[in-house]
Amino acid sequence: MNSSKRAGFSIMEVLLATSILLGCIIVLSELASLGRKHARSAEKLVNAQLLCEAKLNDILCGAEPLAPVTEKQFEENIKWVYSIDVVPAEIPGIVSLIVEVFPSQENESEASQSESENQPKTCRLIRWVPDSLASSDDFAEPNPGNESLFGGGE
Repeated sequence: MNSSKRAGFSIMEVLLATSILLGCIIVLSELASLGRKHARSAEKLVNAQLLCEAKLNDILCGAEPLAPVTEKQFEENIKWVYSIDVVPAEIPGIVSLIVEVFPSQENESEASQSESENQPKTCRLIRWVPDSLASSDDFAEPNPGNESLFGGGE
């Protein structure tokens, strides 16, 4: 009664299939971890870019003075600081307005303790503006007596 028909898998086949499945799970978990790391990195970069662009627009529209600032903290986001530099350009009558946003020192130390990233995310925007814009009084504070946005203040 020698039967050559098998009713199931051998132990070797089960071990081989299990090891292949385990290998795939390890590779997929590493890919997911790498994806999360890059997503956090991209989120920090986008946040820096948005803050930098907003600060540059604040200066250009007159909400902030066009003056050099060194490592000042954002009021609405204390994890980031910015620097503003106004440098004369090579072209007469033009100055370079440089706005740079980077993580604050406290934020950098927390990030280095939690996980080691290669470089902190920074953003630097440079805009050429007329020299008359930098030296004019167009950036004066609005009239405090006019409280309405539509001109019917008093």
